[in-house]
Amino acid sequence: MQQEKIVQGGGEVNIISGKNGVVQFQSYDTLHDSIDNLTKHESESYMADTWSNSLRSSIESTEKLGAKLNAITLDGSIPFGTSDIELQFKQIAKVIKMHRDSSVPLQERVERASFVAVKGGFDTHRDMLETLELRLTDIDNALASFQDEMKNQGAWDEVVIVTVSDFGRTLTNNGLGTDHAWGGNYFVMGGDLNGKRIHGKYPAKLGEENGDVNIGRGRILPTTSYNSLWLPVAEWYGIQPEELKKICPNYENFPNVLRKTDMFK
Repeated sequence: MQQEKIVQGGGEVNIISGKNGVVQFQSYDTLHDSIDNLTKHESESYMADTWSNSLRSSIESTEKLGAKLNAITLDGSIPFGTSDIELQFKQIAKVIKMHRDSSVPLQERVERASFVAVKGGFDTHRDMLETLELRLTDIDNALASFQDEMKNQGAWDEVVIVTVSDFGRTLTNNGLGTDHAWGGNYFVMGGDLNGKRIHGKYPAKLGEENGDVNIGRGRILPTTSYNSLWLPVAEWYGIQPEELKKICPNYENFPNVLRKTDMFK
């Protein structure tokens, strides 16, 4: 009777360090033969086979991707700073340029991709003003450099940037800063957008006594569904109508949800 492997993962994904690009195994040249000898044999243990395959594929993929990414250079006239968020956008710009490079075989390019750049430190319970000023300055610089680089590559119309957060902040302070809340603001950038527009409805009154969206301590109920951010982006990205329910499963529950034509050209 044929035995099936019950513990087997899918293919390894390429992992890129936001600051340093692809992190390659520094001793690979020295240990190449030993690693190959260690991983080329089939084991009687499914666990050992899974480990060996993961090790081999991760080293091979990082070596291959690392060499390609290291060969990509950006326009030196556009300075990316040294903050963590700026370095992340710099690596994203390099990956995009790599996949648009005519010297890269078509079968090794991707038609579309998603990237996540992370900036933490917004839990402003104690130092709201100083924290916001420093972090928003870093984000502003990163977005400005990234936009200029995408325009130089001729890729700005093919890029959409969406900001997201796990929660908003209170409008009232706690003496030193602000606390966790509900409704918040997000922005979307890209060359294919109908820009300079505000979607959603700003509350007419913000007070707890006379407002209709303040549930206490300046915690504001959202007036626009989160689906109104992601549904148009998903349509722009190329998600087919029959698949939209998987991306935004609740969008039909909200009135006046934005669609692609509301946000994009």
